[in-house]
Parts: sequence; structure tokens; C-alpha cells
Amino acid sequence: MNTGKTLPRIRILLVGTSEEEFLSFRRTFEIHNVAAEITHYARAEEIYERIGEESFQGLKKIVNLNYDLIVINYKLPGMSGLDLCRKLLKQDISLPLVFLTEAGTESLAAEAIRAGAEDYLIKDSGQFYLELIPIIFSNVVQRRKDRLASQSAEELLRETEEKYKSVMNATEDPVYICSPDFRITYMNPAMIRRTGRNALGERCYKALHGREKKCLWCLHWKTQKGERSDFEIHSPKDGHFYHVFNSPIFHQDGSVSKMTILRDITQKKQNEEILKAATEATEAANRTKNEFLANMSHEIRTPMNAIIGMIDLALNTKLDAEQQDFLESAKISAASLLQLFNDILDFSKIQTNRLKLEETDFDLRELLETIQKTFSIRAHQKGIGFSADISPDVPHIVRADPDRLRQILVNLLDNAIKFTEKGAVGLMVTQEAEHEKTDADNSGFCLYFKVSDTGIGISSEQIRQIFSGFTQADGSATRRFGGMGLGTTISKKLIEMMGGCIWAESCMGKGSIFHFTIRFRPAFRSVQSSIPVFHEKFAGQVKKKLRILLAEDNLMNRKLAMTILKIRGHEVIAAANGREAVKAFQQKHFDMILMDIQMPEMDGFEAAEQIRNLEGGKHIPIIAMTAHAMRGDRERCLAKGMADYISKPIRRDEFLAKIEAVPNDTAGHEHNIPECPKKSEEVLNRSALMDIVGGNMELVKKLIMLYLENLPKLMLQIKKGIASHDNKLLIFAAHSLKGMSYNLSARTVARAALELEEMGRTGDLTRAEETYAVLKEEIERLKAAVLSLMEESF
Repeated sequence: MNTGKTLPRIRILLVGTSEEEFLSFRRTFEIHNVAAEITHYARAEEIYERIGEESFQGLKKIVNLNYDLIVINYKLPGMSGLDLCRKLLKQDISLPLVFLTEAGTESLAAEAIRAGAEDYLIKDSGQFYLELIPIIFSNVVQRRKDRLASQSAEELLRETEEKYKSVMNATEDPVYICSPDFRITYMNPAMIRRTGRNALGERCYKALHGREKKCLWCLHWKTQKGERSDFEIHSPKDGHFYHVFNSPIFHQDGSVSKMTILRDITQKKQNEEILKAATEATEAANRTKNEFLANMSHEIRTPMNAIIGMIDLALNTKLDAEQQDFLESAKISAASLLQLFNDILDFSKIQTNRLKLEETDFDLRELLETIQKTFSIRAHQKGIGFSADISPDVPHIVRADPDRLRQILVNLLDNAIKFTEKGAVGLMVTQEAEHEKTDADNSGFCLYFKVSDTGIGISSEQIRQIFSGFTQADGSATRRFGGMGLGTTISKKLIEMMGGCIWAESCMGKGSIFHFTIRFRPAFRSVQSSIPVFHEKFAGQVKKKLRILLAEDNLMNRKLAMTILKIRGHEVIAAANGREAVKAFQQKHFDMILMDIQMPEMDGFEAAEQIRNLEGGKHIPIIAMTAHAMRGDRERCLAKGMADYISKPIRRDEFLAKIEAVPNDTAGHEHNIPECPKKSEEVLNRSALMDIVGGNMELVKKLIMLYLENLPKLMLQIKKGIASHDNKLLIFAAHSLKGMSYNLSARTVARAALELEEMGRTGDLTRAEETYAVLKEEIERLKAAVLSLMEESF
């Protein structure tokens, strides 16, 4: 009998058979392709002779180490095979034993089984029993291995449980375990001490809470789902706070018990309350101090302004030289005192988080030129040089807080001149890429500023504290140069509030460099671009001057587009995001909108949709601009109601050609509606669909089922919208169907739905019935296509 299975290699000790039987055994294993090592002893005494020890202990030792199975013939020379079986099994032989007997001696086999033999085999005259030997012997060996594995697992489990109980018994946290029916199956000593008794076998809700029914707040149901849970409780029994941890314990029969650990957090709670009270007291004291400081500075600053004003009036009267000198000295001192109070006021606002920024559009270059002139005069008066390097890429009009920017520059330049006795002070402003600081929404742009001097310098130790309040280079410098060291601290806070950062480097005796960046937002109003004119030949060639709304968040892209359009003769109004574009559209009339797709606050698609909803009968052309240039982008833009699509980077000739090719007579403009699909066109683009889902056929099936589920309702709404001239219903249903169809890469259906949507928006339903008929045909084609796809996937 050949089973066709490859059986594992086994080692057999064969005792009491003839040489012929031994050879038949070995030949049978070879025929059945079973690897076997058979050691044959015709007499039991041969084993003792071989190991040199005539005892069953010696036999047990050699057998357990070298064999997987013992086979004993019922008839042995000078001994009964059954007696040998009994003696071996009494010696705790760990190997399985198979008893060989003959027909008519089955009672001996039964006795062997009762004595502990694993199995028996009856020899027949036709030697058919030999065919069973490989299977029976292999099964016996495998059963033994399974038993040993099970015993090892049980021993490991017992050992683990003992360790687990040792840990639970040693912990100071009360621990108990409940069975699925709420009976307590374990309590550690800490839990017994807490409850005052061992409640094993009792219902937990009665033993622990004195209730007749399970607790309403019990989370045992979560544990039964295999979930952990934890919460904090206040125990009325002992007045302590506990953090309760519930964990599931999974049993082999599939049931789940709940282990609960109670951790006493009373002391932790008390410490938290003490810390909270101390923190609140400290914060209250700081608020009181800073509010007093702010109020005091404000009250002092008001009369100081009057003092300075009166000194100015006095200086305009007839004075002798000595009086003039006295008043000018008084004015300088009053101005210094006022600046000190201003710094104190700002510092106190920083401490109480009351310092605010006021954003507005301003001319940055004009501000920088003013500062340059002021400090050039001051540097000249001190006998040192002053230079300013303003990069050409620094824009004119920006949005930020000009007063705070001026304050930062004045603080840093004032310090630079104050601490420089010889040499020069420099200011540099640029928009170089390596100095840009990006943020999460990528709005606006970053400028880099550098203030350098050849003054006394700052030590490496002191430079770490330079941005802390009331800190200067050293104590002697404070006495020599004056000031309280608040300027850099205030500047640091202002720079951070304006989206930038500041750092410094210095060398004692050689000077210092302060670097900082500030993030600006583009100005909303149109400005004259500083980009040079590349092609004068395009100026004046425009057939019709357009007023164009340009929505673009990237400054350089915006400036480039504005320059090209202005050279061409068009009027351009710029917006930095979709929200500003919608606002501008509501405030002014435009002939066309250029809409960037990816913008902060509101993207181009959302802005276009809002503009379409705000339109009356007029339909302004919107041209999408995007850097993606991916397959399907143009269709998506058209589906969103845009007239055309321009990919970035901008190519001047293509850019102008696209803009001037779009009809711009907004009073009588009809939006270009895509033609209905031709029947020869593929209704379902399978490759595009698989690209969308990443080759996931299961997801494709779900999309198709969802599509077919919603399709009848949308088709009915479209039909009702056309029949009742309900444009809103038609727009809604056609728009929904269009989006669903594009997601399924059913573009012919999407374009037919788009045409109906556009008819609803314009109010012209003349061709609606005809287009609806085309849509129905495309739907039927699509159903056949998706059905074919579904069948192929099974």
C-alpha cells in the first residue's frame, strides 16, 4: 500500500523477531519510500550484552536516547514478550511501544495495551500486515511527538501562570480577575487587604460594591470585545483616587476574563493640586506685575509726549545760544526716556501676550530708503560709514506691519551704531532662496535681513543671552553705552510674530552680524512690477484691452504674469489666494480671471465655483493655471466650469495666445460647452480607472456598485429638472453625476452631464431633451462596459 505521502524518518528498536522478519520489515519501508533506521535484536539479552549492563535501567537509558519506537514480538526466546513489555513500561520508558502478535493471540495484544503499549499489530500468514507497518509506526511516533509538545506547552503555561501570580502577589496595587459571568476568580493580597476579605467565587458587583445587579458604569463589555480601558475614580469607601486599568485575559476555550488593576493616585492628585495652585499664584503675580508695568509706562509716556512737544515749541521761539543748547539737550534726553518707556511697554505686552500686529499694504522700498537716510546721517555724525544693499528682487508693495518692521530695524541699527566706534555699519535685504523660511500653508514670501557692524563684538557666552531681557554685551558696556538691553528681546518677539527668526554671530573686538527673516504677504492692490521688460515688441499689439483678475499665490509667478500682461496692454488686478479673488470679483468688473489651482485659504476650484454661483446671466471666462500638467487636469478644469487651462511654467506666447483666444465679451458671452460624445469613443477608460485605484480590483467593484446604486436617483432628478425647468435641481443632479463619472473614468457620460449642468446654469434648456437622450445612451453603454469588466474579474 503506497499512500503517496512522504513520511518522516523514524528510528526503530525491533526485539524478538527472526532475521527473515527483520529483513521483511526493512524491505517494506524501502518499498514505501519511508526513511527508517531499524536496530534488530533477536533476543532481549543481546541488548544487555551490547551495552555491558544487564539491567533494565541500562536498557531504559539507551532506548530513550537513541530510538523513536520499540517493537516487541509476543514470543521471545526464554521470555514472554508481554513480560518484557510490562517490565519496560514499569521502568517509565518514554518511547511508544508496539506489540507484535499472531492470529489467535489477540488476548495478549489486549493485555499489552492495558499495560501501556501504544498499539499492536497482528501478523498474518499472507504478510499483508507488512503493508500497514510504515503508516502505523509513523502515526505512533507522531502521536508521541504531539503529546510531548502538548505537555511542554502545558508546562510552559503552568510556569507562566506561576510567574504571573508571583508578580501579582508581590505588587502593591490591588488586582483582581473576573470571569465572563462577573465571578471573582483571583484576588492578590493587596486587593484582599483593601476589601478586608477574600471574595473568590462571588459576583464582583456584590463583593466589591454591595450591589445586587451589575454596575451601570462597568466596562466588562469592552473587555469581552478584547479591548483595554482605563479611567480615574474617587472611592467613597476610603476617600482615595484610583487609576483603574482593565485588560482582557483570553482563554483556550474562547472565553475572556477581565483583569482589573487599581493604582492609588491620591498623592499624585494632591501634588497636582498643590502645583496648580502655586502656578496660578505665580501667574497671577506676574500678570499683576506686568499690568502695573504696562499701565505705569503708558501713564508716563503720555506726559512725556507733551514734554517733547513743548520743547519743540520752545525751540521755535527766539532763544540765545545757551538756551538753545539747554533745550536741545533736554529734547535728546526726553526722546531717550520716551524710547525707554516704549521698550518697557512693549516688553510688558510681550510678557502678558498683549502685543498685537496690524497688517497693512505699504511700500517696503520706501520704508527702507527712509531708514537708510536716517542712519546714514547718524553714522556720518559719529564718523563711521554706513551702507545699504537692497536687492532688486525685493518688492515695492507688501502686506505686513510697517511700524513693527521699522522698530526692529531701528533697534538693531541703533545698537550697531551705538557699539561701533570705527569702521562701518551695513544693512542688506534680499530674497535669496537659501534664506527663505517656508511655512505650512506656503502663503506669502520671506525676506532675509542682515545688520552688520565693526563694533566691540559679543563674547560666545554673552551671545547666548543676547535675546533675553535686560541683557547687553556686559555690565561695563551698559554703563558706557546706556540702555536696558530690551531692544533685541523685543525684536526677537516681533520677528517671531511676523513669521520669521533671528540669530547672531560675533567676534570680540571685530564686530557682530544680526540675521533675521520676516514673512510678508503679497499686497492685494495692483503694483508696478520690477521685472524688466523682455520683449518690447509685444507692447501695443493687443486688439482689445482687458481688465484681468490674476489669482496667484506665488509672488514671482504673479509678477511674471502681471509683467507680460501689462506689456501687452492689459489691466491687471492681483489676488494672493482664492478668497481674495472672490472678494475682488464682488467689488469690481473683470473681463477675465486667471486662476491658480493650488492656493492657500481657498483653492482655485473652490474660488471658481463660488464665482460661478455669484454670477447672474453673465459668464466670465476663467482660465485655470497649474504646475501639475497631469493627464486629466484639463478635463477636471473644464468640468469645474473653467474656459481653458494653462500649464506652468508660463510660456509667454502660449500664455497670451490662450488668453486672447478666449471670448471676453462677458455681456453676451456663452461658455464653450463640450460637444456631446461620439458613440465611437470609449465609454469606460479602464487604464485610467486602474491608475486611479492603484490596480485594486476590489475597490473598482465597490466604486461601480456605488455608482450604479446612485445612478437611478440622479437620472430621475435630471429628468424632473428638465421637465419642470427646475434649473437648480438640474444643476445639482448633473453636477453630481458628472463628478461620479469622472471618478469612474467614464468621460463620455461626464461630458454629457457637464453639458446639461451648463444648460441649467445658463437657463437655456432648448437642447436639454436631446442631450438627455444622448446621456441615456451613454449610460447604457457604460452599464454594459462595467458589467463586462465585473465578469472578467471573477
